[in-house]
Formats: sequence, C-alpha cells, structure tokens
Amino acid sequence: MKTPLILAIIVILHFTCFSQGSESKTHYIGEKFGGGIIFYLDGSGLHGLISRSFDEVRTGCWGPPGKTGASFMNEGARNTKIIAAFIKNNVYSDCPRPAACMCDTSTYGGFHDWYLPSINELKQVYDNQQVIGNFLASDYCSSTESNSKDCWNIHFKPNQIIIFHYKKYSEYFVRCIRKF
Repeated sequence: MKTPLILAIIVILHFTCFSQGSESKTHYIGEKFGGGIIFYLDGSGLHGLISRSFDEVRTGCWGPPGKTGASFMNEGARNTKIIAAFIKNNVYSDCPRPAACMCDTSTYGGFHDWYLPSINELKQVYDNQQVIGNFLASDYCSSTESNSKDCWNIHFKPNQIIIFHYKKYSEYFVRCIRKF
C-alpha cells in the first residue's frame, strides 16, 4: 500500500515542479516589456525585439573610417560587438560618441544587452515607429557598414522611408534595441 502512495506523491511533485516553469506568456507588438516596447515577434510570440521608447540622450556618429566587417544586414548585436572592438583599437577624435558604443554600454532598465540595430532591424523599427513612439524626422544610424567610409542609415519621416548610406563620422540619432 505504501508503494502506490509514494509513487503518486512522486508523480504529483514531479508535475508540480516541472510544469510551473514551462508555462510561457505570449507577448504582443506594442507591449511594454524588458526595458522598452516590443516591436517584433517571432511566430511563437515568445521571442522578439524590443526598442527603447526614446533616443539616446545625445546623437552619435557611427565611428571611425576603416573596414570593420560589421556588414551584417540582420545581426545588429553582432555588428555592434565588431564595431566596439574596432573602435577600442582605433581611436578617432572626430567621433567622441560612437553610436554602437552608446548601445553596447547601456544598462537601461537593468539590461546589459542593448545594441545598435542592423539596417534590416532599423527598417522594422521604422515600420513600427507609431507603436514605439518618440521619433524625430531625422536620420537614424544602423550598425551595418556600407564600405570603409559609409554606413547604412534611415531617414525617419512619416509615410516616406529613405534608406541611404552616408559618412560614418556624421551625427545620427541613436535608438538602441535588444532581443528577448
């Protein structure tokens, strides 16, 4: 009689312990979560991208001229790390506030994984600017390098997107994002 009772208790404890962590909350576009606003979700609704709800306090340049290899169109986090390492090894006085470094060192909301979006991620930010809010009709920097002197950017203007590449040392608005 003791064996079935013990077995039942083990099954109940196993179910209780392992089922509590397996329930996951699905999210929605526009939800305030993880230090910002969700602007992209994958098909599961459990993972996506978050944008800060405001620009960095200052504008920043992309960084010093030179080929960094940060040319990934969809991997802003990877580009940001490449740019930050390049800047660490190539001091450039004309760019005192590199955009990638602003995001890479941000601890906003207690999160340490902010990064400068790639050009395709920035395009998603642009497409959801009404949901995220607080954008200026101005040029926003991506982490995607175009060549040794230029980087890809988007001019945020209501109902008209302008994607272009321009000088790395120019001043751009900076909007950091993170994955969850």
